[in-house]
Amino acid sequence: MRMKNAPMPSAPGPSTPAPTAPAPSKPLFTPKLWVALFCAAAAVITGSLIRVTRLYQTTMAQADKLRAELQLEQAEKDRLTRDRDYMTTDAYIERAARMEYGYIYPNDIRFVAALDDADEDWDDPGFGQAVEVFADEE
Repeated sequence: MRMKNAPMPSAPGPSTPAPTAPAPSKPLFTPKLWVALFCAAAAVITGSLIRVTRLYQTTMAQADKLRAELQLEQAEKDRLTRDRDYMTTDAYIERAARMEYGYIYPNDIRFVAALDDADEDWDDPGFGQAVEVFADEE
């Protein structure tokens, strides 16, 4: 029994085309996509390199500043060490005794300048200071 308007089965033969494979799908990664991915990766890497370079430059500037500060501190330490060493010598102790405390040797003569009232108006900043002269014993 045949249905009305139903196609007639055809016998396979040379006139019938063979079934074909499905058409190949487009590749997932096209050349344009590869170029876009490469450009994006290059931009990310470049940005990272710029940040790292700036951080390196800032760190090196801080290191240079600290080296200069260290040199200043070392110079100050050296000066203080020299001062400490000098202050333990007899020469310093004698100088301090004479200049700061007014000590003199038994045979020294002390000269002190005296001011009278008329000389007080003179504008020389060193005027009126006591002057000491030590006579060497011969």
